[in-house]
Amino acid sequence: MLRLQIWRRNIKVNPVAKASFFKYPVLTRPGRMDNEAYVGGVEPLHGPDAWNLFQASADGDVSRVRTLLRGDPRLVNAQYWYQFPIHMAVRQNRPDVVRLLLENGADPGQSRYTYNSWDKLLVTARVRGFEEIGELLVGEMATRFSYDDKFVDLADSIRAEDMVKIDSLLGAAPELIGKADALGNNPLHLAAITRNVDLIECFFALGADLEACRADGRRPIHVAIDGDYWFRSGDLPKKAIQDPWVVVNYLLDLGAEVDLGMHCMMGDVEQVAIILAADPTAGDRLDSARTSPLYRAARAGQMKVVELLLSYGADPARPEDLAPSGRALHEAAGRNDIGMAELLLARGADPAADVDSSGDCFSISGFNHPKGCRRMRQLLMDYGARQTLDLCRSEMKELLESGVAVREEAIAQIFRSNDEELLDAFLRSHGTVVAKMVPGDIWGGENLPSPSVLQRFLHCGLDVRRANWIGCTFLHVAAEKGSVELAAALLAAGAELEAVELETGATPLGVAVSAERTKMVAFLLERGADPDRPTGMTWATARTRAHQLKDSSIRENFESWDGPGPR
Repeated sequence: MLRLQIWRRNIKVNPVAKASFFKYPVLTRPGRMDNEAYVGGVEPLHGPDAWNLFQASADGDVSRVRTLLRGDPRLVNAQYWYQFPIHMAVRQNRPDVVRLLLENGADPGQSRYTYNSWDKLLVTARVRGFEEIGELLVGEMATRFSYDDKFVDLADSIRAEDMVKIDSLLGAAPELIGKADALGNNPLHLAAITRNVDLIECFFALGADLEACRADGRRPIHVAIDGDYWFRSGDLPKKAIQDPWVVVNYLLDLGAEVDLGMHCMMGDVEQVAIILAADPTAGDRLDSARTSPLYRAARAGQMKVVELLLSYGADPARPEDLAPSGRALHEAAGRNDIGMAELLLARGADPAADVDSSGDCFSISGFNHPKGCRRMRQLLMDYGARQTLDLCRSEMKELLESGVAVREEAIAQIFRSNDEELLDAFLRSHGTVVAKMVPGDIWGGENLPSPSVLQRFLHCGLDVRRANWIGCTFLHVAAEKGSVELAAALLAAGAELEAVELETGATPLGVAVSAERTKMVAFLLERGADPDRPTGMTWATARTRAHQLKDSSIRENFESWDGPGPR
C-alpha cells in the first residue's frame, strides 16, 4: 500500500484563500421538485415550495419556515431521497426550526424503508454535539412511540433470541416492556420480525402493546407480514418459522386488530364488502403504514377483493408509501397476473408506475419472469408504457433518437457501456441537460466518466462546481471512488477543493479518508487540501475520520502528519 510521505510535509496555504474555501456549495433544487404536483411521500405537493422549506430549514430562517407552513401545512413532511426539512435543520444545528417543525407534525418516521428516520437524526445530533436538538428529539420520540435509550440492549437480545439476557434485562427493568427503540419497535414488533411466537406470547403476557404503531406506522401484525428493512428474511435463523402467516395468525389469536388492508390480503370478501358499504371511501384511504387496500389485495393475488375495491372507486394510481403512482399494478406485474393487470389498467393504473428500489412495472415483470413476461409487457405497452431500463444497444439508440425524455437510470446505462456511438447519440439529442447535471444524475455507483468524456461534458456546459441538493460535488464523488485521474481533471476545470457536503459535513478529502482511498488522500493533500477543514466542525474533518479508522495506513500516516492545524 502506498506510503503517504507527502503527509509529513509542512504544506503552506494562503490563509485568506483557505478561509474562502470553507463554505457550503449553492444547493441545486432537484429536478423532480420543479413539479407543482411533486410526490415524494404520499401526497402531491408544490415542489418549489417544498424545496424552499428544505432551504429555509437549513438556513435557520424561522420566519420563512412559518410562512411556508401556513401556506401548506403538509410541506412539513415533504420527502426527498428519504429525508425531510427537519433533516436539514438538525444537521445545521437549528434548534428553533427543529422545534417549530416538530410542533407542526414533522415525522421523519415516514422516511421510506425507515432509511433516514428518527434514529439517524438522533445520532447526528449527538455526534455533532447539538445537545438542545438531541433533547428535543428524545422528548418527541418518547411521546410519540415510547422511545427509551435503555431499550437498545433488550432489542439486541430479542433479535439474537438470547432468552437468558432477555429475562435478566426485564427482571431488572420491567418497565422496558412498554418501551421502544429509536425506530419505534417495541418488544412485540421485534418478536414478530424475528418470527418468534414464544417471545410474542411472553411479551404479550407481560403487557406489551399489541396495537402500538412504531415510527413508520406499522403495528406488530404489519411487520409480521411486511418484514423489516433492517432485519430481513435472510437474517432469520434456520429454525425460524418460514411462513409469515403463521405469525400473523398467532397475533390474531391474541386479539390483534384486523384493518381493511389485512382483510384484503386475507381475501375476506364478505368483511371488505361490509366495511365499504358502511364507508365507500375507505377503499381509497391509506392505513397507518401509508399503504393502500388495493396494494394489499394485489400483493396477495386477491382478484375478487380488487374488483370490489375498484367498484367502490378505489384509485389504483393513488400515491402511497414507496410508490408515487400507486403500487397495485406493480404487484400484479411482478406476479405476472395478466387478468388483474388488465383490470387495474382499465381503471386508470399508471402503466409506468415504479416502486422505490424495485423498478417499474415493465422491469419487474421481466426480472421476476424473464421467460414469461412477453404478454404482460405487451399489455403495459398497449397502455403507453415504454422500456427504459436494460435496453440493448439498438433499443437504446432508438430511444435516444425518438426525443423522449430519458430516465436517469437509462443515462447511467449509457455511461456504463463506454459506447462512443451511444454517447454521441445522447449528446446530440439530450446535450442540453448536461449543463444541469449534478452528482446523482449519472455519477452515482460506478458511473464515472473518463477524463476524455468529462471534456466533452465541459464543452456542453457542465459546471464542475455545481453541487446537488445536499451539497455533494463531482469532486466528492471522484474522491469516494478513488479516481485520481478524474479528480485531477475536475480540479483543472475549476472544481472546489474544500467544498463541504451537508449530510456528512465532509470535504472531498474527508470523503476519501472515510472510503480509505489511500492514493486519493495523498493526491488531495498534495493539492493543498486541509485535513482540519471544515473549521469548527471537528467531528467532520478528515483528521477525525482518519483517527476513527481501524488498522489503516491512512490512520498511521495521519498520526505522524506534520501539516497545519491542531494535532
